[in-house]
Parts: sequence; C-alpha cells; structure tokens
Amino acid sequence: MTLVVSNAGTPVSRGSAGATWQIEGGVPLTGTVPIAGFKHALVSVLAGAVAIGGRVRIANVPDLDDTRVLCASVRHLGGIARHDRDRALLELDLAGLTGTELPSELSTRVHGTLYLVPAVLARTGQVRAAGFGGCRIGSAAGGARPVGHIVDVLRRFGAQADADGEELVATADRLTGTDIDMRDYMDDPVLMTGPLYSGATKTALIAAMAAQGRSVIHHPYPKPDVTELIASARAAGVRVEQDESSITVHGTGRRVADYAHRLPADGLEALTYLTCSRYLAADDLRLTGMVPGDLTGIAAEVRALAAMGVELHWADDGALVARSGGGPLRAVDVTVASRGIFSDAQPFLTLLLTGADGPARIRDTVWHNRFQYATQLVELGADITVSAGEARVRPARPARAGRTLQASDVRGAAVLVLAALGIAGPTTVHGVAHLDRGYDDLLGKLIKVGAQITPAG
Repeated sequence: MTLVVSNAGTPVSRGSAGATWQIEGGVPLTGTVPIAGFKHALVSVLAGAVAIGGRVRIANVPDLDDTRVLCASVRHLGGIARHDRDRALLELDLAGLTGTELPSELSTRVHGTLYLVPAVLARTGQVRAAGFGGCRIGSAAGGARPVGHIVDVLRRFGAQADADGEELVATADRLTGTDIDMRDYMDDPVLMTGPLYSGATKTALIAAMAAQGRSVIHHPYPKPDVTELIASARAAGVRVEQDESSITVHGTGRRVADYAHRLPADGLEALTYLTCSRYLAADDLRLTGMVPGDLTGIAAEVRALAAMGVELHWADDGALVARSGGGPLRAVDVTVASRGIFSDAQPFLTLLLTGADGPARIRDTVWHNRFQYATQLVELGADITVSAGEARVRPARPARAGRTLQASDVRGAAVLVLAALGIAGPTTVHGVAHLDRGYDDLLGKLIKVGAQITPAG
C-alpha cells in the first residue's frame, strides 16, 4: 500500500479572523487566560496512534491548524477523526485507515504531517509523501526544513527509503528493532543539540513502537513531545523502558490497541502569556488550566526567567502568575539548545531582554535562522544585532508607534503582537495567520483580557 501526494480539498480553518491585525497598544491587560493542550505533544501522540491503530481518545487537544490538518489527513486515509472543540477531545477510529493518498494541500500546511511518514510506513508497509509545512526556519533555500534524517532513521529499521528534496519514499515488509544513537543527528554532540535531533528521535520511537524486536534509542531528545509519545505507547500496551540515557522499546510488530491519553498544558503558550505579563507589567494576568508538572517541559525557560528576575507563583486557586521586583530585568546571556531552552522560546526571551539593565546575547544552536522577527523589533526601536545564529540585545524597549510589521513564522508573529501591545499608539502586524499553527485562539484570549486588536485583511 502506498501513501502518495494528490489533490484534495483543504479543511476550513477557523483562522485568526484576518491575516492582518491593527493593534492599539499601551492598554492595561488584566484577567484570566486558559492554556490549551501542548501542540508539539499532540503531533507525536497522534502519529503514534496511526502507527498502532485502534480506537484512541486524546484529551486536552488544542484547536489549531495542526489539529484540523492532521484530522483531515486521518480521514483522507480512511480513518475517523472527530475533534470536539468544546470538550477539547479528539476521538480516533483507525481500523479503516488503509488509504494511499495524502494530498499536498494538507501536508504542506503544517510541519506535523512529516510524522505521518513513519506512522503510515509502520501501518501499511509503504509510504510516499512530499512537501511539509510549518515555519520556514531551515537553512535550505526558502527556509525549507530538512527531511533526510527521517529517511536515514527509517533505513536503520530496515526500510528502503529515499529522499528527493522534500519528497520521501519508503517501503518495508516489516520494521525490525535496532540500536540507534541520536548523537548521529546532532550538530554538536557535546552540547547535544541541532535541528535534526528532535525529529529523528520521534521518528525512531514511532518506528520502534511497530517494529518486530527490541529497539534501543540512545541519547534521545527529552522534551514533552517525546515523553508524551512514550506515555501514550505504554497506554497502548507497548513495553517501553526509559532511563537518563536511553529508551528501550520491546516491539511486537504491527498491533491494534484501544487506549486513551491526555495531553499536558502547552508550556510554550504559557511562556507567551508569561512574557506578555512581565513585558506589559500586567501583574493581574493569570494563567489557568495548568498544574505544576506542566512546567517540566519548559524548566529551562523558567530558570532563564528566574535569572532575569521573573518569579512564577501558584495562586491559592491554582492560577499561575508571573511577578518581578521594581526596575528593569537583569541582563543574562541565553543559549538555546535541544536539551535546554526551546528554539520556539527565544523570541520571547529576546523581547524581555530589550528591557533589561544591560546588554545580553541570545544564541540559537537549533534553528540558526530563527531571528527574522528581530529586524521588525528594530523597526519599533529595539537595539538588536543579529549575526551567525545569535542576537546581541542592548537595552531599548520598542516604543515607535505607527509602524507596519511583517511576521514570518508562528513565534515571530506572537512576539511582534506582544511588542505592539506595549507601545502607546497604533501598530499594524501582517502575517498573523501563522498564529493559527501555534495558538488556540490567541486573538480571542488577548481581547478578553483587554487588548485592543482589530482583525483586517
């Protein structure tokens, strides 16, 4: 059976109610913001469900383009996917998932479709797909992100696999358990970081779940998109053992299992609003829908905030709030690495550092090109210099009103919106449709706490 690329209708997105926002900043924000389920974990857990099959219930599912596109992909392949937005519940019935076509209109809309490649190969024995979406933050032409590491991992499990550009083709009568070292997919094995590390680990784990025999994944990526995939595999009856340096999966070949899994709250969404709270001095901005364990996935970011002078507190009613003392934040140098601070987080830390008490440096060792937003912050009055995968930030909060900005990716769009909210006067932000891939109703949540934003375009 083959998964091929063809044309089909694209699911209707709720969207950001316009590709452009008119923002009137300088308005106090106060109120409660509910944090949705973790997007990165959804992508891997859903792919694992496809690899295993059966009836699966995933709770705390965010309403994002990723959710809509992945559900449409499951339905196109013959499965059933029902997302109840009100209950944040996704119900899958994958018994009939035998389809052979994944339309490019779907695969090119979100990056998460890439992980359907190992899942469908594990399920059907053949897979072919081309063109994967997401933020264009890679080093290839046009910011395309790499796919060759996915092919290499599949070969380690016995598949015949090839890549031509962003197209992947693979076949396997069966996947066979193997030992695989994730240091092979790191740019820096000492710092244990690089743009391939996360995807290679998730691909290996998905393949191992459906492989015949034992697999050992050495030095795996440790973030929630992997740990939640492990938890869901265990719920499906797969024997998985984990220690500080490896994951061992005892595969029994293709299986069918009925199980349930609940996603944790999205730490990166929480970080967005925590940044908003501190940057705008909105002490009354309270985050709900989280428990202390949800901060485990952003532990490095929490430490960075603490070093800047931002402390997080749990209120008596369970809400999370961010507080800091009077005066500017402390300037700290930040290194983004696969086992530390998320690359997704660095735009928010950069924005906070524009208001620090001295110069600072932020270096990204995962996605070196994820600084497109910096030129837009400079347009607003920030003092940021970008070169060779790092930004040097000197104290100068964005303060110029009346500017028109262009966002180029999810987190860049979010940080430009936050910067605009801190400027007294109007700012226009184009490209906010990127937000639909990373946030469950950012527009509605910001308006609810007092932001003056008018969608247009």
